Amino acid sequence: MHVDEAIGFRRAMRAVGSLWFASVLLVLLLMALACATVFESSRGTEAALHIFYLSSWFRVLLALLGVNILAALLARYPYSKKQIGFVTTHVSILVILLGAWVTDAFGTSGQIAVAEGEAVDSFWGAGQQLVLKDRNTGEVSTLALDSDVFLGLDPVEKPDV
Repeated sequence: MHVDEAIGFRRAMRAVGSLWFASVLLVLLLMALACATVFESSRGTEAALHIFYLSSWFRVLLALLGVNILAALLARYPYSKKQIGFVTTHVSILVILLGAWVTDAFGTSGQIAVAEGEAVDSFWGAGQQLVLKDRNTGEVSTLALDSDVFLGLDPVEKPDV
C-alpha cells in the first residue's frame, strides 16, 4: 500500500468512524427504540417485533453502528496505553452486536410453560409448522404456526369437549 493510499484509508476510517456519524446513528436508534416501546405497549410484542426489531431498516442501523465502531477502532490503530479504555469499550460493544447477530441468525426462540414441581422436555418454538397429508391424494400441506395465524390464541393439548 502506498503512502497516499494509507492516508486515504485512514481518512475514510476517520470519517466513517467519526463521533458525528456515531451521534447521528445513536439519535436515530434512540428515536426508533422510543417509538418501538410506545408501539409495543399499545399493539403488543409480536407487532413491535415485526414492525421494528426484526425489520431490515432497524438491522441496517445496527450494522451501521457496528461499522462505525469498527472504523473508529481501525482509524486509531496502533493503540497506546492511554487508549486501553477506548479499545476495551469499543471491542465490547462490537462483541455484543456480533452476539446479537449470531443469536438472530442461528438461535432458536420459544416458550416453555412449567408449573411448580413439573418437568418439561420440549418447548413451543417460533417457526414451527403444522403438516397435513390428504389421505386420498397424498398431497402434503404446511401451515406456519406463528402468532399471526391464530391471532394470539394459545394451543391446547387436550381441549375440554
